[in-house]
Amino acid sequence: MELSIIQSMREGIMDYAMRNTKQIIIEGIIGSGKTTLVKIIEEKLTHFGGNRNQVKVKIMPEVVLSDRCKTTLQQYYEVIEKVEENQEPLEEENLKAELEYYAIKIQTMIKELYMIEYSNIIKEVFMGIKYDYIIHDRTLLSTKIFMKLMIEKGYISELDYEFITRDYGNYERFLNQNSITIYHNTNIEISNQRIISRGRNFEKAKQIQGYNRDLQDEYDKMISTLYQEFNVIGYCKSNVPLNRDTGIPISTHKNKIWYKIKDHLNKKYNFRL
Repeated sequence: MELSIIQSMREGIMDYAMRNTKQIIIEGIIGSGKTTLVKIIEEKLTHFGGNRNQVKVKIMPEVVLSDRCKTTLQQYYEVIEKVEENQEPLEEENLKAELEYYAIKIQTMIKELYMIEYSNIIKEVFMGIKYDYIIHDRTLLSTKIFMKLMIEKGYISELDYEFITRDYGNYERFLNQNSITIYHNTNIEISNQRIISRGRNFEKAKQIQGYNRDLQDEYDKMISTLYQEFNVIGYCKSNVPLNRDTGIPISTHKNKIWYKIKDHLNKKYNFRL
């Protein structure tokens, strides 16, 4: 699978597939509201011009939320918790080895799943299916941010990072083609509140909220190095009204978010939404 995707890109097939497609990439930390934002954009674009069938939109989901990843991700967070709470020196090396195993396993798994998603775009083009927009709920490139944080915390080595990302250059070219990236820079306290509210089993480890704070610092440092054109929006900088159960902004705020994004899209693609 990996070799065929790389070969396709080298032969320009992906360039052909994407030549008339606009890409919108949504990035942000855990619980920042990326998926909600993707849904808002999809809803607005599909109704553009008053005809739901006028604009074809494809959502590229965040692959880490797939059933294949959830168990491994939960194991990964659980081992992080053990490492942070461990008081026994004899256990330390075993726990670190276990943590490195799960860290590499989850990042390799995510990479493989993104490759499958990107290869499906090529297949759809040759089946006659073309999209006006593709909205990405994170991309393969965001794994670089997560892995750099793993290195800083001692979970994986630089060699692990270099091995996993050895062919990322091919995907950087694809993901920066006719694309705009929105970094959803949400207030960390609100992001952590959402993590608690949504109650995902693999996010219940005690350490994840502190991990998320460190992740935001890493995002701030790296986001501009991954994407050629990116914009920052942050609608949760202060006391934004949220749904108590879901942590999702109320409808009036959704419109405010859309107006911000619409301005970026109009400038990027030189048309009026």
